[in-house]
Amino acid sequence: MIPMDAAELTPTWLNDALGETLGPETRVQDAEVVDWNAGTTGRARLQLKYSGGGSAPATMFVKLPPTDPMQQAMVSATGMGKREVRFYRQLAGEVPVRCPTPYYAEASDDGSAYLMLMEDLAAAGCGFPTSLDQGDAARVRRVAESLARLHAAYWDSPRFDADLAWIGAPMRHELGPMLIKQALDDFGDDMPEVFRGLAALYIERTDEVCDLWEEGERTLCHGDCHIGNQFDDRETPGFLDWAVLCRAPGIRDIAYFLANSIPAEMRRAEQDDVLRVYRQTLAAQGVEPPPAEDLRRRYCRLVGYSWVAATTTLTMGDKWQALSVGKAATARANQALADLSTVDILREDLGP
Repeated sequence: MIPMDAAELTPTWLNDALGETLGPETRVQDAEVVDWNAGTTGRARLQLKYSGGGSAPATMFVKLPPTDPMQQAMVSATGMGKREVRFYRQLAGEVPVRCPTPYYAEASDDGSAYLMLMEDLAAAGCGFPTSLDQGDAARVRRVAESLARLHAAYWDSPRFDADLAWIGAPMRHELGPMLIKQALDDFGDDMPEVFRGLAALYIERTDEVCDLWEEGERTLCHGDCHIGNQFDDRETPGFLDWAVLCRAPGIRDIAYFLANSIPAEMRRAEQDDVLRVYRQTLAAQGVEPPPAEDLRRRYCRLVGYSWVAATTTLTMGDKWQALSVGKAATARANQALADLSTVDILREDLGP
């Protein structure tokens, strides 16, 4: 059985689950949940005590289903938990970017139950970017370089038709346009024209817009690389929450990060340099990057995807993130839409 609650992580269960990780001489003697919260998923921190020899982590980070029934249904329907489990079981050890070390990862066949025991990054000395760090231009470039290395490793890989066939295109779910419609109803009057313009376009032509966003190379994308899903191991950026990884054009991740997480002034100043660094890093990894002009136009389009992510988070309010987080991300995405003429570009590229 896969526990659905952190309170069910007893020493007996943990010893069965972690037997190969801990080795035959080390046994969990006591396990205490020292931190717990739930949003899009459940999260806990375990304090562990052991008997026997060997070395083992004193703390572990736990991911498991959310407690809210609506959230549980959404996570199950979209396969988010099951997808992240597969990432930690199959890919975490090979991707060329820093991610948490997994100790155990399992999911039920239908994806309704899942559990991951992972490295406690705080205990490992890693740091977590804050709003103050968003203005660090050097870090923004390091994130772009890290994403380029990830994308280069899977650039148009034949593995997407073999052992990585389970990694699909970006999620499409009927909930998406429904949440955008709700956002338009709830917040539209207080938002700038670009908000209402993209909302109307996305609601009316959801599949066509998503098709446009998927044009280009296939590679492994994190899919949700906003600053809240990042950490720093000294000066090396790392990435958390791989639940919406997908095969898609790599510029999707770059646009998402810049438009969702970076202050407008910095994005304006740095975005062209970030695109240059991204192309250079791809080339250094042996990939022929898209032409600069084509890449920039696709970046401008995909800022719209960042807006959808921010706006749906805003609509869900405190169920996913603190309402202030959704408001701030949507404001940044609105400004990016305006600066880059994203709605006009999408209309032009979609045609009548």
